[in-house]
Amino acid sequence: MQVECVAATKDVVGESPRWDHRHSRLVWVDAERPLLHSLDPRTGHVGTHRLSEPASSIALRADGGYVITDRCGVRALSWAHDDTPSVGELLMPLEAGRADCVVNDSGCDQDGRLLVGFGSESTGGLGRVESVAARSGAQPGNRQIRTGMFLPNGIGWSPDGRRLYLADSYARSVYVHSYDRRTGDLGEAQVFHRAERDEGLPDGLAVDSEGCVWVAFWGGHAVRRYSPSGELLRTVDLPVRQVSSCAFGGPGLTDLYITTAAFGLEGGVAAAGSLFRVATGAQGLPVDLVRF
Repeated sequence: MQVECVAATKDVVGESPRWDHRHSRLVWVDAERPLLHSLDPRTGHVGTHRLSEPASSIALRADGGYVITDRCGVRALSWAHDDTPSVGELLMPLEAGRADCVVNDSGCDQDGRLLVGFGSESTGGLGRVESVAARSGAQPGNRQIRTGMFLPNGIGWSPDGRRLYLADSYARSVYVHSYDRRTGDLGEAQVFHRAERDEGLPDGLAVDSEGCVWVAFWGGHAVRRYSPSGELLRTVDLPVRQVSSCAFGGPGLTDLYITTAAFGLEGGVAAAGSLFRVATGAQGLPVDLVRF
């Protein structure tokens, strides 16, 4: 598979790639700088937009806009016709709890809930996942559905929405849970994949239409595809070390877009922090929309 650099954005930590089928573009953020990027694959145009502060993730919203997560919580984001995004109201305040615990990645389920991870790079056991969902009244509600983690990262679901995959980077593990779509509750965690030291740290992930899981490995130069039973099927080698996340996009959802980071690579590879694309032959799942 040929890996193509499609946006040399030099992100400190490129994160949260999302394919927006409504506008045929990919959006992603730099989690260390207040930047939001967009790519139009038809023209190759890359737009870079400044936010008021760094966002840790972005998701599509059912009202036609987006939501982002940052240190304060979940915020609305609109995108004007002049191609200018604008951060709006705080939809759901979220409290990390400690200075060394931060809001991290997120994922949206098929019923419009947004799962948000909180974690630490230095202290185990602080990490948790909260589910933010619509409720009666003006503001959504949130509740903890997983605790005792280190740094929750990639979040994704099986095609039927009944299995949740969840990476915990510093635990070097990807877990799988049964997922109750009616309530949003998790079953007991099972280890889906535990990374060896030379593999890197499991970071962002994506699930394809066959139920296979594509995991980006921070420090591992690669994205790896695993069968639903956890068997390694394929490795996509990257020319940079810090591989942070991945998502399917393009008209047929057959292109895998991969974000990377320049973090910790002073004087390193020039392509670090770029967005890459590879035609995988697999097909991704439709992007789910936040419904609050």
